[in-house]
Amino acid sequence: MIRIGISGIISYILINKYGVIILKILEIIKGLFSGSKSDKDKMLSFKVKCKKCSNTNEIKVLKTYDIATVYEDDQPGNYRLKKYVVCPDCYNKIHLEIFFDKRYKILSSECNNGELLD
Repeated sequence: MIRIGISGIISYILINKYGVIILKILEIIKGLFSGSKSDKDKMLSFKVKCKKCSNTNEIKVLKTYDIATVYEDDQPGNYRLKKYVVCPDCYNKIHLEIFFDKRYKILSSECNNGELLD
């Protein structure tokens, strides 16, 4: 979703009088219909293997939504992902907890009822 402030458009119109407005409007329309190149940078994907049925499940998480900042000093890393994955074949509940550094490199991981694959 792209939000455009009215005051930004008005100031842009006041500064640029001679046709540059059309270029800016075309850029805005292009941004609405094309995906951002940084969408892949916002997500991480993992593969988890179920211990019960050996099914491999791929999960995708958003860095800004699913991964939380760690505030406790006794926890490793700067970020933590805590997620439950339900296997679609056997409905086994897999508990996944991963700690990351500032660059989202995995420092430690724990996977109950499953296995985290590379």
